[in-house]
Amino acid sequence: MQNKKLYLILGVCIAAALVMIAAVLIILRANDARIEFSIPEYSVETVEFGGEWTAPEVKAYLKGNIFNKSGKEIEVTREGDANTSELGEYRIVYSASADLVSGSAEYVVKVVDTTPPVITLAAAKSEFLYVGDTYAEAGFTATDAVDGDLTGSVTATDIDTSTPGQKEITYTVTDQSGNVCTATRTVVVREKPAPTQVIDSPPSTGGGVIYLTFDDGPSAYTATLLDILKKYNVKATFFVTGSGDRSLIAREAAEGHSVGIHTLTHEYSKIYASVDAYFADLNAVNEIIKEQTGEYSKLVRFPGGSSNTVSKKYCKGIMTQLAAELEAKGYKYFDWNVSSGDAGGTTVSDTVYTNVINGVRGKAYSIVLQHDIKNFSVNAVERIIVWGLNNGYTFAPLTPDSPTVHQHINN
Repeated sequence: MQNKKLYLILGVCIAAALVMIAAVLIILRANDARIEFSIPEYSVETVEFGGEWTAPEVKAYLKGNIFNKSGKEIEVTREGDANTSELGEYRIVYSASADLVSGSAEYVVKVVDTTPPVITLAAAKSEFLYVGDTYAEAGFTATDAVDGDLTGSVTATDIDTSTPGQKEITYTVTDQSGNVCTATRTVVVREKPAPTQVIDSPPSTGGGVIYLTFDDGPSAYTATLLDILKKYNVKATFFVTGSGDRSLIAREAAEGHSVGIHTLTHEYSKIYASVDAYFADLNAVNEIIKEQTGEYSKLVRFPGGSSNTVSKKYCKGIMTQLAAELEAKGYKYFDWNVSSGDAGGTTVSDTVYTNVINGVRGKAYSIVLQHDIKNFSVNAVERIIVWGLNNGYTFAPLTPDSPTVHQHINN
């Protein structure tokens, strides 16, 4: 009897509980309880490859029509992340739950590449071509932040050298994201000059070797000088400094000229302060030469020549010491036996020309001193070359095996 009562009471309790649960569900349904997030249900953010990205702070609120009309803030969890070093779409899900209600909001990060590659053109070996010449590509590279080295994918248009004028080569490369980069090189095509005849100087009885040498460059006139030398396929020697466009030193070597050591600064008070000071200056210039040409030079010309007396003001007997030590270290220094006068004797191209051709007459070999920092001296070079070629001379660059000229050392 007592068990029956107990079962009856238990049944009533269960029924009451079911009724209460049903009532709660009815109320919740009538309340239309829901979770709202501070971002739209489907949000998309676009981020550039390699850029910075931080997950947004998202809040969630439990809301309903009867209760929590203003919304009760509840805890949010996040799954997923974005990697801006990899292209693609990253799905991030924010979730929240409370009072038997749950919800989620999806956030998508698209990592994209909209930055085009970069094409870098190497410096041209010559500023112009002659009609009929074949253009030799100076070189280029192409890089992209995502794809890396794209040099092999670059296309370049051809140029027509059959007619004179300004021509353009267009370089194009496209990365895997479809971004396009173009670069343009301008090449000037000139008419070939008619053979030059020298009629203002008598013929020479010589026929020796002329070593044209140029000190103190590179300068604003060095490229023009290189063009003139290239025109006649004449090779020369450049005793360079630490000034000017250093890429011209690379061009000098690439076009078959010799590159020698002159001085970093041409400041006598520093260069000739001591033997150590001189070699520090020499080594500094030689490092520049190595950087631009790939090898050190053994050819040297002293600032002011080995016969200079200005060095006496700073270190007595230094030139005698330096001449001996240079040779002991394997260097070879060159003075000159023909002066153009461009170091102070004249500022006129005609005089430079006259000084040189008169100086080389009758010599088996002539080491000619000029300066490519002097425009008037550079302007005389073409006439000197034509005169030499018409009169049986050979032009050559200095090498460690070339004959040299040593002036009398005065200190």
